Amino acid sequence: MPNHFHILIRIKREEELRALEAFPKFETLEKLLSKQFSNFFSAYTQAFNKHYKRKGSLFMKNFKRKAVRDEAYLKKLVRYIHHNPVEARLCAKPEDWKHSSYALLLNGKTSLPERDELIRWFGDLDNFIYCHYASPDISGINP
Repeated sequence: MPNHFHILIRIKREEELRALEAFPKFETLEKLLSKQFSNFFSAYTQAFNKHYKRKGSLFMKNFKRKAVRDEAYLKKLVRYIHHNPVEARLCAKPEDWKHSSYALLLNGKTSLPERDELIRWFGDLDNFIYCHYASPDISGINP
């Protein structure tokens, strides 16, 4: 998207994160995650600015995050992310957007280790595609 992006990230369980050396510096999981994302955006901004010989902020606002607590919302979110450029009239189909994982997920040419798991959330690849193209009311994945 020209002015924002969506990213779906699975966070390790708190027990796994507590085993990391960095975790004890933070009182809560929320603070740790905020710091990690802050570091990520800062590093990206620095690299972008260096590459394009520019200075200053790259992002206008703090990022937003939402917890995914159930499979229905996860499916809705995946479809929303893939359809966002279509809804914005930046492309005709999700697979046409070059900055999306959708086409990579379809053809299996992705380094995403969770690709098969993501497809299984929709049942299989055919249903994954169906849920992206059928009306949300019919597919059951309402926006």
